[in-house]
Amino acid sequence: MAVPEGLVVANPRSRLLADPERRARVEREIDDAVRARTGAATTWADGDRASVERAVDAAVARRAPLAVAVGGDGTIRIVAERLVGTGIPLAVVPAGTGNLFSGALGLPIRRQAAVRAIAEGGERDVDAGAVTWTVGGDLVGGAGPAGPATDGSGTFIVACGSGFDARVMAAASDAAKRRAGRAAYFAAAASLVPGLTVHPHRIEVDGEAHELPALAVLVVNAGELIPGIVAPRLPISANDGLFDVLIVRASGVIGGIVGGLELLARSQVGWSATGASLRVRGRRVAVSSAPPEVIEVDGDVLGRGSFTAEVLPGALRVVVPRPSR
Repeated sequence: MAVPEGLVVANPRSRLLADPERRARVEREIDDAVRARTGAATTWADGDRASVERAVDAAVARRAPLAVAVGGDGTIRIVAERLVGTGIPLAVVPAGTGNLFSGALGLPIRRQAAVRAIAEGGERDVDAGAVTWTVGGDLVGGAGPAGPATDGSGTFIVACGSGFDARVMAAASDAAKRRAGRAAYFAAAASLVPGLTVHPHRIEVDGEAHELPALAVLVVNAGELIPGIVAPRLPISANDGLFDVLIVRASGVIGGIVGGLELLARSQVGWSATGASLRVRGRRVAVSSAPPEVIEVDGDVLGRGSFTAEVLPGALRVVVPRPSR
């Protein structure tokens, strides 16, 4: 009986695949790696979002032995969210600017190592998050009244956020990210510093409510605050069945810096020494603010509104490098 084909989803606009000769070489490398791992041929999909989603759904229906995402965090998220709960392993060949997904899960950033992991790596089940949201029509500009509220839902792997983090995501343009990579996020953050403000938030974690002014609220499932650069002293686990909720309470430049540094330095959950930050853990988290703050899900800015996240323990299987001997 023939093995079902594996699926490779690629972003043709990524720097890795933009050059036709290099793309042909990368395709051969990945095809060979998939065949070495599964004995299967591959089907490639690189169209618009709707066609990619159909391709992933078809792969799930035929019980494909593997799905590979080649691109940035947006491409990876499209594939990952449709594989949640299926048991089909996801392999990643990073080809974006931030590569937050790979950094969050400790996956290889370099192409050669990522391709080698496809052929030789193991597998690991990691948590995912189910998220629902309500947003208004005024996305991020702040001018004019908000439009009618709209509801949505989805899945995330890395984090959801409200406030400063989401504003940074909104301010970092696609052109800036292509040009400067991760530095675009630092530039966006610097541009927002003069207007740092806090909004009253209600953050409910497993039924316990925290009502407080907050500069930023992050509901983190996996990873580092800035992968490969900034990580909290108390690690964030991708497979503990819990979210880490990181809250910067203080306002102003100095207060925000103090709150952020205290979140990084603490080795336990709870309030920081100055009260500028709070870290708690839970399985279900609801975040809202007045007035509504900008929110994001895995880097996608949704608008001004509120969201609720619930953990899905071990819901996504990922291909990981085998430990070096």
